[in-house]
Amino acid sequence: DVYTKIGAISLVVDLASGLPARRKAVLLDPNSLRAFQGLFLDTITIKDGQAGLDLATEALARPGLSDRMRAWVLAHRGLVETERLRDDVKARATMQEIETIYAKTNDVVALYGSHWVGALIARNNDRLVEALTHGEKARAILPTLPTPVLDFTTVSDIRILMQMGDERSALDLGLTVLDERASRGEFLPMPMIQQV
Repeated sequence: DVYTKIGAISLVVDLASGLPARRKAVLLDPNSLRAFQGLFLDTITIKDGQAGLDLATEALARPGLSDRMRAWVLAHRGLVETERLRDDVKARATMQEIETIYAKTNDVVALYGSHWVGALIARNNDRLVEALTHGEKARAILPTLPTPVLDFTTVSDIRILMQMGDERSALDLGLTVLDERASRGEFLPMPMIQQV
């Protein structure tokens, strides 16, 4: 957790020092949801989607990776496949892998990841109501996850509501999530602030 937070703070001041701190967090705890998410999201932001895919491939090849962590890494890979590559075939295959893990483990992390990727696929195909349904289900699961993580389904839902012309609901959703995170003393995600 310390290195995850150091990485987040360092990135604001000095991009070069942030990623190594994020990587150290992952090395210290390869099964940390927060550590992997921080490294992954900063990698695709600072570098590109391919660097994120490489990071996911590296993580998935790690011996002893838990099913929970495998589902989490796959969900992040699905983010790049939908948002950056717009490759529904790969994203659907990734979603199927996550759902297989959920069927085997009944793990809420896998269920959350499945809805996250499902929302992104539906949004890419202009099935906006379906995307919002996935987003609502993912948000309902979020408080039950074993550790606080950044909620990118809400960012997606805000975009969908804007696309549907419902600016008031988009703003209300964004402000609600920011208020909830602030009241818990958590970092406020930059993508959420940008959307609001």
